[in-house]
Amino acid sequence: MSKYKKFILPTLTVLMLTSQLTGCSTTNAAETMNMLKANETIEINIPEPENIEEGKEISYNWIELAYLDSYESLRTLFEDKFSIRLAEDGKYGVCYIDLENNQTNNSCLHYAFMNENFYKYFNFNEIMKPLIEEVKTVYADIDNDVEAQAAVLNAYFNLLPDSEPNYFNGESTLTRGDFLSLLYRVNNPVQELKSSDSFINLVGQSENALYAEQVVEHSYLDIESKSLNDKTFDGTITVAEAIYSLVSYYYPDELNSIEITKDTKTYSDIINGKNLSEKLGFITYDKKSKTYNKVDYWKSYEISYCLNNPDDGISEDLYKALTVAYNHNLINSEESNYNCGLTKAEAINLFINLYNDKGESKQFLTTSKEGAFKPIALDKIVQEEEVVTEQSTEVDLNGGEGSSAIVLEEQPTTEPESTVENSISDLPEIPNYSAEFYSQDNTGKYVFTEKFYTMVLNHPYFAGATVEEVSDYYNENDFYLVDLQFGELDAFNVCLNNAYNREGQPYLDEVVQSTPSTSTETQSQTQTGQNTTPSQSTTNSSENTTEEEPEYIEFTDDDLGDGGNLVGNTVLH
Repeated sequence: MSKYKKFILPTLTVLMLTSQLTGCSTTNAAETMNMLKANETIEINIPEPENIEEGKEISYNWIELAYLDSYESLRTLFEDKFSIRLAEDGKYGVCYIDLENNQTNNSCLHYAFMNENFYKYFNFNEIMKPLIEEVKTVYADIDNDVEAQAAVLNAYFNLLPDSEPNYFNGESTLTRGDFLSLLYRVNNPVQELKSSDSFINLVGQSENALYAEQVVEHSYLDIESKSLNDKTFDGTITVAEAIYSLVSYYYPDELNSIEITKDTKTYSDIINGKNLSEKLGFITYDKKSKTYNKVDYWKSYEISYCLNNPDDGISEDLYKALTVAYNHNLINSEESNYNCGLTKAEAINLFINLYNDKGESKQFLTTSKEGAFKPIALDKIVQEEEVVTEQSTEVDLNGGEGSSAIVLEEQPTTEPESTVENSISDLPEIPNYSAEFYSQDNTGKYVFTEKFYTMVLNHPYFAGATVEEVSDYYNENDFYLVDLQFGELDAFNVCLNNAYNREGQPYLDEVVQSTPSTSTETQSQTQTGQNTTPSQSTTNSSENTTEEEPEYIEFTDDDLGDGGNLVGNTVLH
């Protein structure tokens, strides 16, 4: 990641980085072309804001998710909140399901977010709030909850390197190599990789080169024009370039087909420069041969000009990518800040926004809480103290000969000691009871059974509510239904209790209006918008004003009909 650095760079790079830091608009097309022809170099310092990086960056180590042991307290809490359990063959739960619905120890962030339950847990405040508080004790430099959310994922999923002794450095800017590496690791489990000599010759030998090469076709600065080279690869990536890479990777069809019109809505700070490089002469058309001629480094010159001359707009490719991002709410702002350097926290939050977009449109690939068991060999990777028996012959973690990805090697035939009493095959299957309570119509809307309404309408949280209001509530907050799907009535009970304790009675107005004998004090609280507390009775009359705890009645399997043996047998009535 970018720090205070000193480089000998071509003048082009000086212009690009200066524009990112100062926002100056000083270079016109003629001056840019003169610099291109002269190919002058200059010694420069690239400053970053003071105190933006603390500590010493830790060398990145790519390890299978189930065998990471960093940030032990956060990892333990995360697995508790996300219902991850340990079995003799690895970890089970919503983070450890591959795209074919099988359990895997070698998972990645993409696998997790493509699971419907992980997405719902991640967006459930009562799960994430304690993790956000915990991560603030893990890192010494977390300033806000948005940054903390990114830090939680970084710590658990090992996305980007941190700094010793305990710094996240969320406001540190990423290089193009950093971001391309992140894009690859988010989407892929640990595996053996090899770098090609041709790519290493272009961008230089580095830890990032191995991962970045796998997704280089999604980089805005390309290798065809030599724009992605050993200088720009380690230069700060702009928000515009990062957005282009994400859109190219996740929304390629939309990027290729989007049409820009005068009515197109997009970020307020971007202008469509259309065929900017042709206007500037970086690309020329030969009528005789009917071909386009492009100067070397033309994309670098183009983006340099865009950053220094914002009134002339940005290239249409970048404009289209940013418009696709706008359509999918990848940036939670009316402005994109396209010409700013992308920070570590911003990069991770871009992925969060992207996967939230996919979740909102229900583009899930798996829906189980646990993946199916497959009798495969243990896939725990070689630890640092063990000898690696196979290596490629390109780049290692320290920049020398060898592989920078730890190679998976065949494991010993002896089984590790089990951490649970029974093997996974002995564990009972958790039945799906969703049909007892709800179904979905052809529009995806949840339709609830009489049994469901009978259960929830007698809880004080829904006192005075109608079935239509309950239906609307759970259609807008459908992640609360996950526990019912697996028959976990106790967990469903807890969610209702927590909502009641936190918010009181959302339908109290109707109770007051239909109960003339309600005390004046309660009416006053309702009219002023105050919530009742858990100790206030929902049925008190003016003759009974003592505080009472909500009454809960045991709800047995017989009351549920032929649903079978539920995991939880206490529900609200």
